Amino acid sequence: MTKTFTPQHRSLRVMAILILAIGSIVFLGSCQHKNQSVEPTLNPHPKKIYDITVTVEGAPGEFISAEGTHRYAIENETCLPLTSFSGVPAVTYARYEKVRYKRTSPTTFTTRVILDKFIPKNDYGLGLCKWSSNVLSSELNNGINRHSIALSPSSQRQYKRFYFNDFFKLKREEKNKDLTVDGYDIGRVSQTKLSSGKYFFITMTVNEVSL
Repeated sequence: MTKTFTPQHRSLRVMAILILAIGSIVFLGSCQHKNQSVEPTLNPHPKKIYDITVTVEGAPGEFISAEGTHRYAIENETCLPLTSFSGVPAVTYARYEKVRYKRTSPTTFTTRVILDKFIPKNDYGLGLCKWSSNVLSSELNNGINRHSIALSPSSQRQYKRFYFNDFFKLKREEKNKDLTVDGYDIGRVSQTKLSSGKYFFITMTVNEVSL
């Protein structure tokens, strides 16, 4: 049986082919942008740093070490090329760097990170890309598991969370894998409950210092 195609059918077929072709071009262009992410330029003369202190209160044992991450992000995304369909940045706009803490006492860990580590640059021809310190985190290790805390220094300089004493020595079932325990916001429960002896506390404090 011979099929007959009307002019309307032909037009729809041509339109479908055009849409597929445009989509392929956009997709390839987006992938190309992904591969053309520009490495941020280090500031040769940084002037601002964060002194970070993590303190432990009332834990049923000691933490032996601490490490974390420092997230830098481009704060003005208008300087970045965007994908055509989703409208999200087509290039990398955040960096995560490891942070190691020094154990200055059985209950205190400190470190220092650079705030103005990257200089603003017009990497994509759309204006200066400005990097900022976005999130700071810490994971305290007691030899069996880890307890985490994090804050955003642009909106808060101190953050306190509470953790269950029973979780201090809790193990993950899978062999050779650490368990990371996330705490709870201290504002979620009453002071009476917090003083019941069932919890301990971790506080992260950030102070900005000029060099």
